[in-house]
Amino acid sequence: MMRNRLLAVPFAVTALMVAPAACTEPADVRDVPGTSSVPGRVSVQDADWMAQAHRVNLTEIEAGLLARHRSADAQVRAAGAMLVRDHRRLDAKLEATAAGLGVELPHAPSARQRMELDALKDREERLFNLAWMTAMIAGHEEAIEATQREIARGSSPQVIALARERLPVLREHRAELYELKGMEGT
Repeated sequence: MMRNRLLAVPFAVTALMVAPAACTEPADVRDVPGTSSVPGRVSVQDADWMAQAHRVNLTEIEAGLLARHRSADAQVRAAGAMLVRDHRRLDAKLEATAAGLGVELPHAPSARQRMELDALKDREERLFNLAWMTAMIAGHEEAIEATQREIARGSSPQVIALARERLPVLREHRAELYELKGMEGT
């Protein structure tokens, strides 16, 4: 018993000597969900949301341009123009915040988003409007859920503020798209 205590002392002393050295390096909070941000670093939640929001912006801008060029319906073209304008504005703020926090953003929509955009491009003209509105509503539903999650679980005050600013715009888009879809075919 005494021998075990004597052996434990060197291990405890070694641990005490190593622990301060381990604590002097700043932790990479990207590996610890929900932790506060450190200058130049953000939590996994914040970084993931920013990447996802950027991809949504890229997708919505491209889809909006597609609607402006492919649709014969003036209201669908106007909705496309709204998406382009608003998502460019949102993305400019997101890119500036990401740069300030040292978050690298993706350069293109995700593979799934790319497939959805390509499917819209291939729609024949008479089916384009309904397919476009359906895809835009679904995309905004997902973006709203992700943004609400960021507001609830994010840790960076800058990223949470960005999400709070984005949420009403996404909700407005969704409402306008639902209204437009309800008018389709009337």
